[in-house]
Parts: sequence; structure tokens; C-alpha cells
Amino acid sequence: MPNMTTKSATVRDTGSLVQLYRRGSTWGAAFTEDGKRVRRTLGTPHVGDARMLTAKIEERLRRKMVGIEDATTVHVSRAIADHVADFRVTMEARGVTVLHVRRTIAYLEDFLGFSHSKTIADLDLASASRWLEEGKARDFSARTLNLRAQSLRAFGRWAVETRRTVHDPFLGLKRRNVEADRRRVRRALSPAELARLLEAARTRPLVDAEARAEEEANTRETNGHGSG
Repeated sequence: MPNMTTKSATVRDTGSLVQLYRRGSTWGAAFTEDGKRVRRTLGTPHVGDARMLTAKIEERLRRKMVGIEDATTVHVSRAIADHVADFRVTMEARGVTVLHVRRTIAYLEDFLGFSHSKTIADLDLASASRWLEEGKARDFSARTLNLRAQSLRAFGRWAVETRRTVHDPFLGLKRRNVEADRRRVRRALSPAELARLLEAARTRPLVDAEARAEEEANTRETNGHGSG
């Protein structure tokens, strides 16, 4: 019986800017952009889905050819690391403290590693929520989780403001209740505790002064013996 398994296939469409091909069970698209030949896997074994995806690439290329490509389209294929670098520059230009910049970028990069995001199109609310839940499982406080979420929300808002995406992927992230998660609950001092605190505040300066005087006396005595 002949082997019916097809290892590769190519679908040619005269006049199309995108060539559809298959390697193994997965379809891909080949096209030329900015003078470079690009081959991109479409991640689907279904030819119908592959045709829809290549149609979107075709539309983007033709819009670019006639000069009506929008800013979002330009940014969608850029590496996420490039966007993070631009985000850092923006924060620094706005006068954000060095500590805040470092913390925000550190949290953002931690999330990107967790979610394996490569482009801005890979960012989504579900991955962000899983990342925060993973932090909760590691016993992070509500305050720390809020700081982590704040870093993502800041990046999402910036991405929309700079037209790198049409929607904020982290818009639905909610703040945690810090009051319900206080690790150290404050309470009023008892009368006995208050009395001890006041006594310590009153006597401590005197104790320190006496200790310094004794130390100075010992030093003078030692120096005196040494000179004899």
C-alpha cells in the first residue's frame, strides 16, 4: 500500500503576496517584507484556518504598500523586549525614581518569562492572572501582589497611549485587599506596656550618657598608665 503521508506542500495563488506552505502537519506563510524574505509558522494543521491567517498578513502587506499602515500594525511584530526598553526610557523621561523604574521593569520581565510572551500580541489577562495567583501561592503579601499588578497595568496603559496595541491587555486586573491581608495587626498598648515605653524613653538617654562617661574615664586611665 503506498504511503499517503505528505511531509510538505505548497499552495500557490497567482498575484498573492503570501505563499502558503506546509511542513509536517503545520501550515506556514512565506512572504517578502521590507526587502527581507520571511517564513512564519501559522501554528495550525487546518488549511481553512491557515488561509484566514494568510489573508490577514496579505491585507497588512497591501495596506503597507499603499501607505495606510497604522502604528499598531507596525508594532505588532516587534519583539516584546523592544517595547520594554521603550517603556523604561519613557518612565525615566517622566522623572520616575530609579527604584520605581527598576522594580517595575523587574516585575514586568518576570511576568514575560512566566508567560513566554514574545510579542505584544501575546499579552493577555488570563496569563497575568495566573502569574499573580502563582505569586499568591508563594505567599506573597497583598501589597506585593498589587505592586506586581501595578507594573503590568502601567505597561498596558503606556502601550495603548503609544498606539502599540488597540486595547489594554491588563485592564481587568483588580487590586488585592491589603487590610484583609495584614501580616502584623496593630493594637493599642496596654497601660503597663505604655508605662514601660515611657520609662525607657526617659531613662535611656541617661543610661547612654553614663556609659559614654564611663568609657571616656577608662580611656583616660589607660592612657595615663601608658604614659607613665
